[in-house]
Amino acid sequence: MSVREKFIHSPIFILFCFFTVLVIALSSSRYSQSNDSALYEKNSPLLVETLGTDPIEGLVNGERYVGRIEAGQRTDVGFDISGVITSVLKSEGDTFVKGETLATLDTDRLIAKKKELDAGIRRANANKKLAKSSLARADSLKASRNISEQALDEALQKKNSADAEYDLVMAQQASVDVELKKANLTAPFDGIVIDRMIDEGRATIPGAPILLLEELGKTVVRVGLPLREARKLLVGNVLKVERGGKTFNAVVERINLALSTSRVSEIYLLPQDYADQALISGELVNVVLENSLALDQGVWLPLTALTEYGRGLWSVYLAKSDENTSAFAFVERTIVEVIQIQGEFAQVKGGVSKETVPFVIKSSTHRVVAGQKVKISKFSAVSAGL
Repeated sequence: MSVREKFIHSPIFILFCFFTVLVIALSSSRYSQSNDSALYEKNSPLLVETLGTDPIEGLVNGERYVGRIEAGQRTDVGFDISGVITSVLKSEGDTFVKGETLATLDTDRLIAKKKELDAGIRRANANKKLAKSSLARADSLKASRNISEQALDEALQKKNSADAEYDLVMAQQASVDVELKKANLTAPFDGIVIDRMIDEGRATIPGAPILLLEELGKTVVRVGLPLREARKLLVGNVLKVERGGKTFNAVVERINLALSTSRVSEIYLLPQDYADQALISGELVNVVLENSLALDQGVWLPLTALTEYGRGLWSVYLAKSDENTSAFAFVERTIVEVIQIQGEFAQVKGGVSKETVPFVIKSSTHRVVAGQKVKISKFSAVSAGL
């Protein structure tokens, strides 16, 4: 057998032939599938969804300024007498009502002082009665001239001295009662504990903060505005406030035109019709100063309809129906300028008008090009409203 015949019958040659046939078969299959896919795409236009005729609602035109939600009252509370703290009844996150006890001081010293004064009151009362009786006897002897003027004066002064001593002890007891009352730290309003500074067993001095409290049930929105904008507002004006994709009204309560360290004037607003979950102190919101000149400027589109064009401009694709059939449309590209963005929507002007908004392709714009034939989805009449 020759070398050529040996090679032809060798396992290596057989495997080589097998893999060659396999590669040719796979290539033919892929070519056939690509031709079928191209033919299918050619005969079946891409399905797109347009905005339709329903308007996009809930968007507010105007300048936006960042504001902060704050509690109506926020204060540090503490005892105005010294003593050792025996209990702090509230911690961070606990709520309370006006007049509820928040913390207490050790009152053993005050109770002992009160007992001492009780005894002093009984003694002063006895001396007062004795002095009164002595003065009465002296007055009765005066008519018969059996008492000297000096003895009568001494009896009168003893009565006055006993009365003064009694009043002094009573005043001291009242002072102790006040200190006993102040040994209980009570809530000045309905609220929540933000921070707890001191625990039990620690001696405190007058004015030292024990708890940081915030009022519940009343919140204000504080926002800094340029002086020129703040001067346009009046107490009682209603402004729009945006929070978490929703809008509510707030009434101007106070206007502080004095410039702060950030060179802005501060405006305080009272929320009016916020029916969702409670406003949280410290949360940031947007206060909208509506601009009447911009109400008819541009149209609103979802951000998914925009594609970057370059040089600060953007573009959108329109799917205008074919003259022969309304089921198919041809894609057109137009240039727009973004005026402002709110959440998932943008206000644009330029190549799109209110009349052409229904033809704007809503999403998946990377799949289309100008001049392409597409099929409009039956869901296009559904708007992407808020």
